[in-house]
Amino acid sequence: MAANADVQFRGEKIISNNTPLTNMTAHLFITEGVITLAPLNFGVAGGNLVSYIQMNSRQSPIVTAAEFIAKGLHLNQLFPDSALAAEDTGTMGGWAKLIGHGNSVARMLATANGESALIMDGGSVGELMLRLSNLDIANSLRVLLSGDNQVPIRCMVGNFKAVEGDFIVKDLVLDTAKVNIVGSGNINFSDESIHLRLVPESKGFSLASLRGPIAVRGSFKNPVLRPELGEVIVRGGLAIALGAVSSGVGALIPLLDFGSDQESNCKTLLGEAKTDTGIKTSDMAPRGGNVQNHQTKRKTHDPHRTADRFDVRY
Repeated sequence: MAANADVQFRGEKIISNNTPLTNMTAHLFITEGVITLAPLNFGVAGGNLVSYIQMNSRQSPIVTAAEFIAKGLHLNQLFPDSALAAEDTGTMGGWAKLIGHGNSVARMLATANGESALIMDGGSVGELMLRLSNLDIANSLRVLLSGDNQVPIRCMVGNFKAVEGDFIVKDLVLDTAKVNIVGSGNINFSDESIHLRLVPESKGFSLASLRGPIAVRGSFKNPVLRPELGEVIVRGGLAIALGAVSSGVGALIPLLDFGSDQESNCKTLLGEAKTDTGIKTSDMAPRGGNVQNHQTKRKTHDPHRTADRFDVRY
């Protein structure tokens, strides 16, 4: 007979080797082989994570349904060992709602169905990478000889739909002071392959710059960047890039957790938009990483009906 349990946990600070966790609240249910964490909330990297996880061990392999919302994560705290941690002031957030099967995180991602999205305001990226993505040969040689400087990121948005482990790009935009990049394609966790098409738009001028799309192909370990020389991009400014972005990504802006008086590049670029993601940003934990007293519409919980909240049929 399967063991049943109902356990609640609360911790003010969880010490770890990398990033400490704060204000953790967890409620664990085990009901006839179905394990549910509803919720699992904690503060991390100056922001907070709200999550609901359910694992059905009655099936083999295990079926896992997970829902995450991350808000106000500071990059310099999220990656404290990075050489740029002292100066990297970027903030990021995102959400995911996925269902997959497998006895590891890798297998779950390889079979995942659902949606996910992320947004980043600030941070930095290597100038050499931006030059190469724009196939700016002359300036790339200069950067190689003089060193790879970091270019501030104004805004990055990624929005994906997952189908059997294949994460299909709905929106992918990177905006810096030097180049804009709009992406399409897919990232497949089933065979660990990348199939992306990047359309760069340089904000500067170089005589050796090739103005075509870039194809990113290959495996996670060995991606290959090559030009699509058969097509030349007509330059139309940032408006064209943002015109490719669906209005729903505006719902990601609150995940950056800026104060109402603080300027946000992403907010300026994308503007305000109503959510169509299916996850309400009002359900997120309050600002400042304090999830201890967080109240959501999902407070009432019936462990016998947890399958229904994820729309999983066992």
